Amino acid sequence: MESMEDFKSNDTVQSTRSDDSSDEEFMSKMGITNLVPSFVRDMCTKPQNIELRVCYDAPTHQSTYTYSITWEDDSEGKEKKILEEIKKTSYGKNSFGKGVSDETDCILKSSKSSFKLIFPSKNEIIGVKLIILETMQFDGSQHLSRNVAELEFQSTTKIKKAISALLFQKFNKFPPPGLLYHVELQPNMKRKILRIRSKEYDSMALFDFSQIAEYIVFLMDFGGFVKDGSEINYS
Repeated sequence: MESMEDFKSNDTVQSTRSDDSSDEEFMSKMGITNLVPSFVRDMCTKPQNIELRVCYDAPTHQSTYTYSITWEDDSEGKEKKILEEIKKTSYGKNSFGKGVSDETDCILKSSKSSFKLIFPSKNEIIGVKLIILETMQFDGSQHLSRNVAELEFQSTTKIKKAISALLFQKFNKFPPPGLLYHVELQPNMKRKILRIRSKEYDSMALFDFSQIAEYIVFLMDFGGFVKDGSEINYS
């Protein structure tokens, strides 16, 4: 007597594919999006794989179904997996009664990547990078000049002291007033700049600012390039 039978529906579907056909053409022809349940269709716009597993127990006439979907999430550029399990028990019909079926609730599980900013501790040596933007005269017109200064500081150092030391790496005397920004990493790995007001120079320490890799990154703008929307390399 047979005991268990295991069936993968995607194995049967894949057998209809030719080796040369692309995954995109195959999914379009087979209408893979039609296999996505309506309650997750808004999220699952680009399904990559859909699998139905059926396990049948011959002696008890019970069958278990497992349905899984894998798709790519456009908002984060990473894969998000959702597993939908439907367990259904079926009893075969016989002369003594009708078949009975029990169906459990769907179980949805999703995996989502987490993003956290990294801050230095209050008693460590941390590298600090200052991007300096200036106006440079060239061929009778003004252009953006970009320089970078780097030093290491105790993380408890106030930003006024740290920025002053970095500026004196380039300037022999204190430069004209400029606008100071902190460069912050975003979940999509792009950079965002946040203005630091002059009243915060004496109150905020380096450990108050997040770091990118091994550096805390600041930007000093002496030419109003940020306000003008100039293209700036924040690395």
